[in-house]
Amino acid sequence: MPLLLDNNFQQQRHQGNVKSYRIHYLFRDLCVRKAYEENFLLLKERYIPGDGCSRRVCAHGIRDIDRSLNQMSLTRSFLSIDDASQEILSPLISAFRLLRVLDILGIELDQFPGEILQLVNLRYLALSTSELPSSISRLWNLQILIVQAIAFLSGLHVVMPEILNITQLRHIKFKGIYVWYDDKYREHFVVQDQLQSLSTIAVSGLTDRVLQTVPNLGKLGIFCDEELDHVKDLSRLHNLHTLTCRSPANDICFPRLAHLVIRHCSHLNEIPPGIGDIPTLEVIEVHECNPSVVDSARMMQEEQRSYGNDGLEVHFGTL
Repeated sequence: MPLLLDNNFQQQRHQGNVKSYRIHYLFRDLCVRKAYEENFLLLKERYIPGDGCSRRVCAHGIRDIDRSLNQMSLTRSFLSIDDASQEILSPLISAFRLLRVLDILGIELDQFPGEILQLVNLRYLALSTSELPSSISRLWNLQILIVQAIAFLSGLHVVMPEILNITQLRHIKFKGIYVWYDDKYREHFVVQDQLQSLSTIAVSGLTDRVLQTVPNLGKLGIFCDEELDHVKDLSRLHNLHTLTCRSPANDICFPRLAHLVIRHCSHLNEIPPGIGDIPTLEVIEVHECNPSVVDSARMMQEEQRSYGNDGLEVHFGTL
């Protein structure tokens, strides 16, 4: 591990754990070759007759891969970085009946492929689409769901109480989509003891009823579409350690907050002083905010140091 760090192969989060790996292309070729030899990963840039069956497939050329579908009936993981059409994708999905991991974020889907609903063994699903059907609750084994809004629908608001009916879900992430919940769907809500992270949800949807369904949430991303009176209710999330807010914050202190990220808050003038008094706070990140916000973060760090607390880290800039 120290060797990887010294050669800049590994990127770490501010908390010290691993975030990502970067490798030289020669080292990548070696890894791909060894993975193929050990039948761990099949990297398909083009169709090669006799490739055989691999449980993990990464496709660079999805348009050509359909000629080897009969060899992929046992595939468990499929990753595509090719921007293919939905007409090409649908027969591929139908061939992967035993699939557990499906990552097709690189393919923009105007409609949710109905074939995905047949993959009842899915644990991980990542895709770019303009809609999610209520029938997605059929994927009862799903543990991780990542949904990217397609470019021209960025910021789309959706209401999907059906997602919380997938009782195995542990992580939900929406990119460019702000989700809210309406109390008229309260009869559909079920308690999600397994859910650990959820983003991004409109703060107006954080009703007391919704918070009761996610008691063990550790990471939460919110979009503040109105006044922040609802945020006071977040104190009931006793396991919450990371809160990402995409709007001006209030002077509400979260007793177990460890990592605060403030990004694109153009109307925020300062970080509420009470935030610095949270005993568990370790990191404050400020990205693309007013200079006064940066100054308040520095002052907060200096104030904590004057009290003998040197553990508060403050980071600025863009990701």
